[in-house]
Amino acid sequence: NTEITVLVYLTSCKGGATRFYLPNSKGGGSGGRKKKEAADSADGVAFVPTAGSILMHMHGDRCLEHEADPVLDGVKYVLRTDIVYATNDIPSS
Repeated sequence: NTEITVLVYLTSCKGGATRFYLPNSKGGGSGGRKKKEAADSADGVAFVPTAGSILMHMHGDRCLEHEADPVLDGVKYVLRTDIVYATNDIPSS
């Protein structure tokens, strides 16, 4: 299974936050927001990119709607990977 995204921020920049929208927030939830509106809005929860920081979040069925704010100055480099896992069903005795 891969339901966790890991973002490793390789650089710092002005702007470029990863912004999450809670399901009950204004325009939040799946399909409730247009890209332009979200980029112009300051709502949501923002994770500001800082070199060396790591952001982990759920994707798939439990993913919050999210997007990247525009980079205003500098360059934003991010390494993205997933956490892969499996469950072992051990029969109980």
